[in-house]
Amino acid sequence: MRWLSKHLIVLLLFVTFSGNYSNLNAQASIQFELGGQILNFSFPDKMQSARMTWMKMQITYTQGGSTADAQNIITHARNHGFKVLLSIKGVKSQLAANPTQYYQNYANFVASVARLNPDAIEIWNEPNIDVEWPAGMISGTNYTNMLKKAYPAIKAANANVMVISGAPSPTGYFGGGCAANGCDDKKFIEQMAAAGAASYFDCTGLHYNEGVLPPTASSGDPRGNSSHYTRYYPTMVSTYRTVFPNKPLCFTELGYLSPDGLGTLPPGMEWAQNTSAQEQAEWQGMAATLSRNGGVVRLMIVWNVNATFTSSNPLAGFAIIRTNNQCLPCATLSAAMSPGPRSAPTLVSPANDSFLNDTTPQFQWNSVADAETYRIEIDNNSNFSSPERTSDQAGTTYTPAALGDAKYYWRVRGVNSEGNGSWSAVRNVTIDTQSPPVPVLVSPGDTTSITVTQPTFTWQASTGATRYEVTITGTNPPSTVSGSVSQASFKPSVQLFIGAYSWIVRAVDEAGNYSAWSAPFSFTVESAADAAPVPGYYGTTDTVVLSWGRISGATQYEVQVDNTISFAAPREYETTVGAGTLSVTTLGLANRIHYWRVRAKLGDGTWTPWSEIVRFQVRAP
Repeated sequence: MRWLSKHLIVLLLFVTFSGNYSNLNAQASIQFELGGQILNFSFPDKMQSARMTWMKMQITYTQGGSTADAQNIITHARNHGFKVLLSIKGVKSQLAANPTQYYQNYANFVASVARLNPDAIEIWNEPNIDVEWPAGMISGTNYTNMLKKAYPAIKAANANVMVISGAPSPTGYFGGGCAANGCDDKKFIEQMAAAGAASYFDCTGLHYNEGVLPPTASSGDPRGNSSHYTRYYPTMVSTYRTVFPNKPLCFTELGYLSPDGLGTLPPGMEWAQNTSAQEQAEWQGMAATLSRNGGVVRLMIVWNVNATFTSSNPLAGFAIIRTNNQCLPCATLSAAMSPGPRSAPTLVSPANDSFLNDTTPQFQWNSVADAETYRIEIDNNSNFSSPERTSDQAGTTYTPAALGDAKYYWRVRGVNSEGNGSWSAVRNVTIDTQSPPVPVLVSPGDTTSITVTQPTFTWQASTGATRYEVTITGTNPPSTVSGSVSQASFKPSVQLFIGAYSWIVRAVDEAGNYSAWSAPFSFTVESAADAAPVPGYYGTTDTVVLSWGRISGATQYEVQVDNTISFAAPREYETTVGAGTLSVTTLGLANRIHYWRVRAKLGDGTWTPWSEIVRFQVRAP
């Protein structure tokens, strides 16, 4: 990224490569190491916890300047047991004034630094853009002319210093070519190769810091130009390795940008607004694993360790030490650099954030190719300070002795004769065998009467309940309505008959524990004062069953059938039945259309309105 060149950067060297890139001539003998770029001398302990062994800082060569800054950095790194990478850039105006002389002066300076015994020197920083190199002079050929002076000078001063070519800014801004103010990085390194640069450095420098997907991805970037190689870790590796096939790769910046803890990102960096700090940690660890396993990456510097974590600092979003000095990537990087099996197991079950009412659940994970056994740890503390269960298993399952009710964290790693592999991602599972409280019923209240045939049943929510089971039982006429809901209310999908009912509720929690059923509430559904019976019918040939809904307080029902909608006398059929009868059967109706209606007589001698008129047709043989 072009803007990064303007700032002092402390990088964590951490690169991994995986995938089937057979054209890259992977060298299994390459020793992969991890480091980080620092902006100040704080948090060496956290770097060590991440299994970093390299520390990187960047200094600027000014003509006539001293090597005091370089000595200070080297002393600090050595005091904390780190190897040292110095990225040494210069002043582009001084370079532009007399390139030939400047190349020699720069070579003399880096040779002087080499005598201070650093472990590696990076020759310049992002020399493919005019932020760092003079406009109008940017080309891989001109940069190689600097390498041709610097490399032999360094080796003459200290043959043990690894020389890393200056990592270009990864960019497609120049359309695959060059302009006065810069070159695409691929074009730039191709020019370097054509000018013979491969003879003048030990490791190919590259930067990767614009990812918004895991480093295993090589497609699917949601931004524009999604097929460009700079979007993805694997295509950056393959692009640089193809140009310099016989050189290992050194990521002198590898980072992921996240806004977590900062709010919004600075203008121009909104592309990473959806990347979480947890994803940053996971992707850094994955990148380290890929680099370690791939056989082509020599060094990975994490970008960055400890930029001041404020929203006004454009480097802060890349920092791995964030709010409250927490370092989520330290754990994932440490896991990636652990000896033993190269890959961490993938956990299968129980699912993360799950709830179980089984005190002896089976834990399962996927196998790892080079693991001989597996160690599982289960703890009620997320830092695994004192595991409740620890077990070594030959297979990929484990059933513990009974666990008490609590939230547990669990992880697994492979083990072989070389040592312990990386821990898996941590999952948590909650064991809960306690039933939720019995719901307290609210409405309809006990021994109440209602006239609504689809009432809403409500109750007080039960602590810990995730759903409720409801049963409504009719006693006259017999019927049952039931349902399962997540909220403390239920409305039947069907209308209730006029009659007597009781209802009960029980609670269910996320672990599957059931409360006892509530004490039942009884209620009666009555018809409204002006309600008419609701008619229905069932016919087979000339035999027709006419039925209707109950009316509260009815003493009898009158039924009429006729072939005219006016029901003028004489009618085809009419009858009066008692309050306990809700249907009649008619026989011998003619083959034609008929109409029927019903009304109820109440206890005070008054009649309800007639029901709606229902039309039906008889087709007797």
